[in-house]
Amino acid sequence: MKIELLSLVNRRRIRQLLEPIAALVDLEPVLKNGPHGSAFQPAQSQGDPIQIIDDENTGKPPQLIEMSDSFSGQLSSVSAYETLKAGCRVLYHRTQPFMPPQNQHYRWRIGVSTVKIGAQSFISGLNLFPSGSQSNITGRLLGFRNPASEVWIEIPPTSQVKALCAAFSSQGLRGIKFTFTNCDSTDWVGSSSDPRITQEILSTTENMNQHYLLVGLDRFKIVSLGLGELTNYPGSSLESLPRNV
Repeated sequence: MKIELLSLVNRRRIRQLLEPIAALVDLEPVLKNGPHGSAFQPAQSQGDPIQIIDDENTGKPPQLIEMSDSFSGQLSSVSAYETLKAGCRVLYHRTQPFMPPQNQHYRWRIGVSTVKIGAQSFISGLNLFPSGSQSNITGRLLGFRNPASEVWIEIPPTSQVKALCAAFSSQGLRGIKFTFTNCDSTDWVGSSSDPRITQEILSTTENMNQHYLLVGLDRFKIVSLGLGELTNYPGSSLESLPRNV
């Protein structure tokens, strides 16, 4: 009887270890298509601009972004070869314009994708400002999109995003919600109340047509989030920018 009980306990432990791995294997078809967004070169030191890396702009002056606010689950800063004792390592840097295209005939939305790793869920990607009501429509994709878990947020008419509320644990972005210029606020997508979660507000400025959303990602999820402004904005419409890079 005792041997059978130990065998049952061991099988349960093995299952608990394997289930998170199996869940990530199931996500492989989704994750292999990302991460989406334009790559950028992080600032070398505080106050330096961030440079967008875009093959289509080869030969043109680089697009530079000045970071206005950022938040991260990375608790320790280490080199690529050191053991990370806390936090999470950024493997990819991606950005997208963070403003709806200048067209008032559509209701704009934001899609928020999540992935589940073990018992915890994380924000893996954002689908920025697609129009229409069909769930398969894509806007400006950022990070890893997971259509099966995508939650849609409707932007109120004649309103814009005023602030992003981000909830981070040491492993990454656990929850997000949006506040709009008409003072409406969405519910949280993901988790926000765990004792190990810290919340931060990233606010936009009046120059919405120059804002960029910047994320750092590991292999599965968003681990840092920031807002920046284009420092050499040419004055042309961003309507023509790629929407599903």
